[in-house]
This record gives sequence, structure tokens and C-alpha cells, in this order.
Amino acid sequence: MTKIKRKILFFLFIGAFLVITPYVILYASGYQIDWHRPFSPLMVQKTGMTIIYSEPQGADIFLNGKKQKSPGISLLSDKNTIKTPAKIKNLLPGSYDLKVEMAGYWPWERRITVYPGQITHVLDINLFRKELPILVVKSSGDRAFPSPNLKKAIIGDELFDLKNESSETIPTSSERTIWSADNSKVIIGGQILDLKDKDRELRLEKLIGADINDIKWADNNSNELFYEYRDSLNLFDLNRRISSVIAEKEDILDYLPKGDRIFYAVKSGFSAKLKSYSLNNKKVEKEIDLPPSDGYTFLKDGNGLINLYDAKYRILYLIDPDSQINPLLEAINNAKYFQWLGPKKLFFANDSEIWMMDLENDSRRLLLRWSEPLKGILKTKSDNYVFFYTENSLRVLTWDKGDEKLQVTEFLKLEKISYPFLSENENTLYFTGKIGNQEGLYKLNIK
Repeated sequence: MTKIKRKILFFLFIGAFLVITPYVILYASGYQIDWHRPFSPLMVQKTGMTIIYSEPQGADIFLNGKKQKSPGISLLSDKNTIKTPAKIKNLLPGSYDLKVEMAGYWPWERRITVYPGQITHVLDINLFRKELPILVVKSSGDRAFPSPNLKKAIIGDELFDLKNESSETIPTSSERTIWSADNSKVIIGGQILDLKDKDRELRLEKLIGADINDIKWADNNSNELFYEYRDSLNLFDLNRRISSVIAEKEDILDYLPKGDRIFYAVKSGFSAKLKSYSLNNKKVEKEIDLPPSDGYTFLKDGNGLINLYDAKYRILYLIDPDSQINPLLEAINNAKYFQWLGPKKLFFANDSEIWMMDLENDSRRLLLRWSEPLKGILKTKSDNYVFFYTENSLRVLTWDKGDEKLQVTEFLKLEKISYPFLSENENTLYFTGKIGNQEGLYKLNIK
């Protein structure tokens, strides 16, 4: 090599060192050069970072359409693909279209913002399976009645075991099925089915008599049930086979057994009252004045509060029966469907909107407006997604905690979808529906 060539190489190395070294130092210090802004004061910027977590793990990550890969291995290889959970560093500040994908699952997309010197956490990604529903029980009944522990369900004249996916025929079928709180007994039509002794015949007409209505189990006792007969509210003891009167000569609109008390709403002239009756002391201990209406019904899932719904005016009243000052905590107008999530959060919906109310922070948030008439919402254990359904479709609405960004994913679009409910572990969704000529209870694996 000649002396001139050696000098040229020397100066080239010096030049490369002077150019690359500052860039490496900036990169190691958390700075990036934004080549879209040459010769601008914003050309060199402090970078940010994002931490991404999904359930299940192992999903691919895309930012602005580019699959994220680790440096050091050929960019053409998939071996260096970054998968969740992941920490992606040295991102220029700005907005990014984030997409998380996994084979066999619905993709998740959201627009995120990366800030200089800060970490953007995306930790609430729930990926749902992309599968077809499976018929598990053939039945012409359009509603399934799951047990409180979500281990069994009755549809038509079939008792279906959700865990073992086995079914057996039961003696009778009815559109009205009432489970006891301990899952051991169920009222079907005019008969009590004892799951611990299925040969035991318990007909309500023989036990209590004819013309009884609005039958409900005691809140914590499968050997006691309540019923209305003409203008009286009564308690029946299955063990002793005797009835006792709780209230009589009252225009009872609805009632709710709750622990050692029973609450009932009555219409009195042009007014209405909520009465609290002690089953221990055998007397009414408290009365609360209600707005005039004859449409009151109780919602059982009240999370410590009394949920009294005025179906006539579509108003839900949240009542603390033990409050001495102001028992009426909230009045929610124009509401039709309700689901509690924990002690302080309530989802509610009407025909076209889904809302979330936070009692702890005294706030309400409109989550969604939908063009098709809504038929209901479905409670989950998560506080960042909720299922909702129309007459022939089922979707999930997801959002970031503390963020305004929402995503709707459609799971199903069928001829008919009715009364969906989740399994105990929330990995499977059941619903009654019709696909082609097959009608009955379907299951859909979602996780």
C-alpha cells in the first residue's frame, strides 16, 4: 500500500470516528437524531421508551406498521422479533400506531404517544381468540339459565354441566328458572329440583298451594323461599313445611331478600315507599320515601347497595338503606342494562350508549355510542373491557385505564344471539343462538 493510500485511509478513519462517536454517545445517553428535521434545533431529541404487556404473552409488536426487531441479528430473520412483554427503547417523541398481533387471536390496535425521557406503559392489552362457536346443547329454548357459581346451566329441558360439557334431561322445562344462592336447588316452572337428590319430588302447588307468584329464594338459605299470594308477602320453610306472613294488605311492587332482611317496594296512593323488614325481629324497621311510580323492580347485584329500578321511567336508584341522612345516593336516568364491577364501578347502558360510573371519584364516562339497538352488556372481572351485544352480533369494547382511546372488536355476527354469559374463569363465552338449522346453547373460546 502506498503512502498516499495509507494517509487517505487514516483520514477516513478519523472522519468516521468523528462522525460516529458523537452519534454513539448521544444514542447511549438516550438521544436520537431526527433526520426528518435536518439543521433544526429539534434534530437531536431526547428519546422515550414504551413497555408493552399483553395477555397472553408472546405477541408480535408493530409500530407504524413496522414489526419491531432487536438489533444484532439479520433484519431478514424472525429470530430477533420483539414479542410481548417487551421494553422498546430509544423511540423519538411523538405518536405511534401500535399494533399487537398473535396467530389465532384478534389483533389489538391503539395510537400511543411517546414523550422525551419518559416511559409510556401499555399494560392492559387483552387478546381474544379468533374462533368459531361450537354447539354444545341442541334446544329450541332461547335462553340459558346459568347457576350462580357458573358451573351448570339449564336450557329447555336440559341440565348442562359447563365444566364437563355433559348434559342430562330434567323432568320439566320453563322459561322461568330460579337458582338458589348455594346452587343446590332450582325452581323450574312449578317444581323444585334438588340437585343433591334428583328423585325427590317437590311440587310448589302441593307444598304451598295454587296461585302463588313471584317466587324467590332466601339470600343465604336454600331451605327458605319467599312468594306473593294475592296482597301478601310470605315466607315458606321447606324443612318444616310451614308458611308465615311478612306483609299483608299492601300493594307490593317487588321485593328483595338480602341477608337477615327483606326489602320491598309498595305503592300507597300517589306515593311509593321502600320498606326494610327484619327477619329476626319480625317487623318493619325502616321506611324510605320514593318518587311516585308503579314500575319499581329490584336488581339483585347491588354490591352492598339496594339497586331499585324504575322500569316505567328508566331510572336506577342506588340506595344505602343504613344511611340516616340521605339514603338515596344516586339516580341514573335513561338506563336499561346494568352490571357492577367491584364495589365502586358500575356499567350501565341504554339502547344506544354504554357508560361507566365511578362512585369513588364521583364521575361518569361515556364509553360508546352505537347505531344498532343494544340488547345488553356482559360483566367481566376486568375493568378495561366489557362485552355488549345486539340482536345478531356480539362485540367487546376495550380501553386504556386513564385514557380516552377505545377499540371495538366484533366476535360474532349471526342470525340470532341471546343471553350470553361467561364461564367461571371467563375463558369461554356461552350464548343461545341459531346458526343455519342448528339452534341451542353455543360456546365460544375467547382466551
